[in-house]
Amino acid sequence: MSGRSALRNRAIVTVMPVRAVRGKPDGRRAPSEVGSTSTVTSHELKVTMSWTLRPISPADETALIAFHERCSEDTRYLRFAAAKPHLRRAEAHHLCGGDDHSRGALVVIESDDPSGIHGVGRWERVNCAEAELAFVVEDAHQGQGLGRKIVEATIARAHEEGFTRLVADVLRSNHRMQHLAREYGLAIAEL
Repeated sequence: MSGRSALRNRAIVTVMPVRAVRGKPDGRRAPSEVGSTSTVTSHELKVTMSWTLRPISPADETALIAFHERCSEDTRYLRFAAAKPHLRRAEAHHLCGGDDHSRGALVVIESDDPSGIHGVGRWERVNCAEAELAFVVEDAHQGQGLGRKIVEATIARAHEEGFTRLVADVLRSNHRMQHLAREYGLAIAEL
């Protein structure tokens, strides 16, 4: 990983009313509530997945470590902006904790396999009005629309908690997140 550039952009959004945040240019919407089940079809893989979006819990520590191990080296690098071959138990404990208000996360699980995590969207309070967002989807499920669902739902949850400014550090080489940021009207500012 030594040849990688850690140059970052910061994607910033001022949260609008939930209706405006959840809507997308193509008319698709996030689930109206966390815990709802939707179906996503991957046209590339010709696979249909029934998934559920729910809050992360302390019981997810082992599943989060397994999720991290299934992600490729590149995916982990794009998420953490550094080499991160393993997620330690103490890190998983921290990431699965939180009060679900100032710090929390949503996970995507397959409805048929509730023990496996396939994507995570999280928010963490920076100050009373601002929260930092982060997103990651397991490689095997990228390109299937899960990233969009996680982004939409995480923005909506942060808004519900009263945050009016959301920020996300995005590596310049993270083209998928750059695309999603533009698609959702997030301003991308140079750091």
